[in-house]
Amino acid sequence: MVNQKFTSSPKTEKLQLSRLQQGWLVLALSVTCLPIWFYVPIWVAIFCLVPISWRLRVLWKGGAQLSRKVTAGLAVLASAFVLWQWYPPIGLEPMSTLLIICCALKFLEMRVIREARTVLYLCYFIAAIQLIYEQTVFHFLLAVLSIILTLTAQNMAERDPWQQYSFKSFSLFPLKSVGWIALVSIPLTIIIFLFAPRVPSFWVVPVSEDQAVSGISDTMSPGSIGELARSSKLAFRVGFEDEVPPRRSLYWRALVLSDYDGQAWTNRENFMTIQDGGRTHFPGSNRPAPEWLDEILYEGQPLEDDVYQEPTSQHWLFALAAPTSQENGLGMTKGLRLVSRQPITQRVKYSVTSYPDYRMTGDVLDYRDRYRNLHLPDEFNPRTRELAESWASQGLSPDQLVSRLFSLFRSEHTYTLNPGAFGTDSIDEFMFDRTRGFCEHFAQATVFLLRAAGVPARIVSGYQGGELNADGNYLMVYQYDAHAWAEYWVEGRGWVHADPTTAVSPERIEMGAREILKEDPDFLADDVFSLARMQDINWLNWLRLRMDSVNYLWVSWILGYDNEQQFDLWQGLFGDLSIKRLMIILSVLAVLIMGAIGFNLWWISEERKRPRTQRQFDQFRSELLKAGVDLEPGFTPSRLAEQSRGQNPNHDSRIDALCQLFEQHFYAGVDNRQKINALLKKKS
Repeated sequence: MVNQKFTSSPKTEKLQLSRLQQGWLVLALSVTCLPIWFYVPIWVAIFCLVPISWRLRVLWKGGAQLSRKVTAGLAVLASAFVLWQWYPPIGLEPMSTLLIICCALKFLEMRVIREARTVLYLCYFIAAIQLIYEQTVFHFLLAVLSIILTLTAQNMAERDPWQQYSFKSFSLFPLKSVGWIALVSIPLTIIIFLFAPRVPSFWVVPVSEDQAVSGISDTMSPGSIGELARSSKLAFRVGFEDEVPPRRSLYWRALVLSDYDGQAWTNRENFMTIQDGGRTHFPGSNRPAPEWLDEILYEGQPLEDDVYQEPTSQHWLFALAAPTSQENGLGMTKGLRLVSRQPITQRVKYSVTSYPDYRMTGDVLDYRDRYRNLHLPDEFNPRTRELAESWASQGLSPDQLVSRLFSLFRSEHTYTLNPGAFGTDSIDEFMFDRTRGFCEHFAQATVFLLRAAGVPARIVSGYQGGELNADGNYLMVYQYDAHAWAEYWVEGRGWVHADPTTAVSPERIEMGAREILKEDPDFLADDVFSLARMQDINWLNWLRLRMDSVNYLWVSWILGYDNEQQFDLWQGLFGDLSIKRLMIILSVLAVLIMGAIGFNLWWISEERKRPRTQRQFDQFRSELLKAGVDLEPGFTPSRLAEQSRGQNPNHDSRIDALCQLFEQHFYAGVDNRQKINALLKKKS
């Protein structure tokens, strides 16, 4: 028997790729790059589609390949575009763009198997990059599909080089073969995921510049919150252990803005200043608890929730007041907001216990905070300042000032998403001329008037409300839920919540931003095809909620699977874990996993040692056995034909032809494998 087992050699490395092999490579490259094209400039997709289209044309109609000089010129042009778009080209987007362009250009000049391997290896890398941009279950499945198609393309590229198939011999068998391998690997993957020790990431890829500024900013000016109403992008999800609180109590704090320069509200204390100045408390740290922490009196029924926050590249987190958390790296500032030691560059989960009915026991606001929350620049908004001073001269208390101002808003002002641009004295213009504004206009007018009347006040920005997904009993909070409100200081009570939106548009708080703004032409203007626009269509809304439920389960149970959940699982399976028992369990699991991997590799290697024609012959013998032919070990192909004629009622010329081809191949050295393969596919 002639053994024609294929082994790689310099000769086979230079074999030309068949049309069928190149067709699978086109499919693998297209599906792998497609998800990333949505996150990079449009010219990147065009630049990649041109080589793919050219290759398809050559495959379909034939023609000369492009010279390597043309390919080099395209590479220089692409590099110039990358430098024009990003300078310096550092970050996720420029690196992804360079990788995709290199893969496309290599695909354009690819001619032989050795060059095809380079394209395949790049496809594997690009498939992994997909999950850096998005980690939803749908993107995960798309990445798995990309890897399966790339494996199939590699399977075709590495086939016996003498079997150069044409498009006429196209078959899904290679895809089925790779799919079966992936299916068999699932149990081992699950075991490794559940029981392998969870280790922290050694590196983190930062999110893009656009993603970093897609949420609320640390600077608020007229119109800044309204801009977020143009986006339906998810900000965070919240799962509650008990019943979800009513919408009117859901004020998600993110930033406290105390500094005003006449145009914008900011917090001049950056994160390092807040951290080093003792104005942030990190539980479990070596530093003693600050004095202001003792002024918070936690009262009422606490709310337990898990927040799944999208990346922002910022330190602030989202929580209801007053938040507490014992998780490492999380702290609470003096402004009663949660912060992280590290910027949020990837989706994070954190557990929070909030006390909405908290009280401040401190009677006096310290000098530093009093100055910051009373300061106003002299040259801005004189009419509002005059109104505040006249009210203050009447001896009104802070609560009475707020009540009178809210009555003014209720009777004379209108809540709208697009009040237009304001001039230098924006608060005066809003209060007395236009009387139209969004939440940030009302909040800054409230804080300015209170400060002008001698009452310390500040702006709080974050999100309000959220959409309930009843399937998972959790909230989805979107960018259009962004909100701003006010807080003012009352001696003996501390900071008091005051939301002027409740006076001018209580429906916004009770029903949510979407219900109030959905008729506004600027609402979701940046997301024309967003499903959030179609919530009134029942079946589309049902589909949207079910898709998000699947993603929520994925985020909470797969991406959120951490050391604590793993330890709970182990305790549930094995009881109390001592160090000795834990080491025994890990050792047994390691032996089982390594044994399974070793057996699988041995089985594959043993199977590959057998020549392809021998495997085809075994397949043919199995077919005859199923037909009732009595076979004995050592039967030659001609003897098999004789047995089949006497015992197989379905014996036909195909069986005789196969036996003749096997006879010629085994004993005469004739390479009949392509003909044998074609006849085996034509089972009678």
